[in-house]
Amino acid sequence: MARSIAVVNEKGGVGKTAAVSELAYALGSQGHTVLVVDLDSQANASRLLLGRMGESQDDEPNVFHLLTQSPKLSEVWRPAADAWPNTMVIPGGVLLTGLEAALPRHMPGTFQKLKQTLAPAQKAFDYVLLDLPPALSLITTMALTAADCYLCPTDGGAHGQKGLQQIHQIADQLKTSGFNKRLACAGVFVTMFGKANARAMKAALRDLETEYGAQLLAERIPHTVKAREAERVGQPVGAYAPKSPIAAAYRALAAHFKEG
Repeated sequence: MARSIAVVNEKGGVGKTAAVSELAYALGSQGHTVLVVDLDSQANASRLLLGRMGESQDDEPNVFHLLTQSPKLSEVWRPAADAWPNTMVIPGGVLLTGLEAALPRHMPGTFQKLKQTLAPAQKAFDYVLLDLPPALSLITTMALTAADCYLCPTDGGAHGQKGLQQIHQIADQLKTSGFNKRLACAGVFVTMFGKANARAMKAALRDLETEYGAQLLAERIPHTVKAREAERVGQPVGAYAPKSPIAAAYRALAAHFKEG
């Protein structure tokens, strides 16, 4: 059975899509089968993994159609570019901006719709990675209802930490309400780590350690030009610069899930 992992924070620009890309590469390159589900209307994850940076894919079936028209998963997922072995992708797209109108919250079964839609993937893959938008929206609730666990990147800023608190509150509500009793926090990890912000980051780490304790993971994702270079050539940094500190940090992050 697949392990479903939602990568989530209400704040944008904290490295959610990068984490999904690198986890998919790290797990897939070890022989695990991975399904990436892009739940963001910007569709950056699917454009990157499908090798379509700068291209529109809104005229093709995507996750919106899965949730509103119920085609087979196999009709929507596509193989990732060669740089991401053993990985399939369900694209996102701009139509997701209208999801709340298409699937009102008050309709019975709305929160469970994504979980039900992805059920066939449970036997077809080892991991399902959910890339979420920077918003506290219906899609966030649906993803956390479908996930086994959630992973939270943060840049250490005040807004990012507030976003974390809100995600934890939603997760707690889903558990207590019975929508997803098994939902667990897989951890919080820090991104954009570097010398330029070292003093502010140390203070942020103290706050995070106080609030999250053992849930704060030891991995620190460094701020480095290697990430941008890898994106520019359409590769995960783990393949583009495998000996770099950022690639090593993502491998260590992925190891938490291979062990658990």
